[in-house]
Amino acid sequence: MAGSEDASKLTHEYWTHCKHLDFFQRLGLQENEFKTCVPLYFHTDGVKIYKNQKAWIYSYASATRKGTSLKTKLVLTLFREN
Repeated sequence: MAGSEDASKLTHEYWTHCKHLDFFQRLGLQENEFKTCVPLYFHTDGVKIYKNQKAWIYSYASATRKGTSLKTKLVLTLFREN
């Protein structure tokens, strides 16, 4: 598992690569904040849970993490669709 110094390095690298994108200027993020500002992705998926029942899962993850959903995402909430 990555340590805090590895995480800081990854977040700094992420923001450095985003500096040229349109949204970046609106953030007002200074370079000395790159290591401590974690970029998050919010995500939703509809999944079949049992026979014909469907659920909506809302989750988030750090944009600097790579891997499977179970290893990199944190579930915020789950709604069953009726």
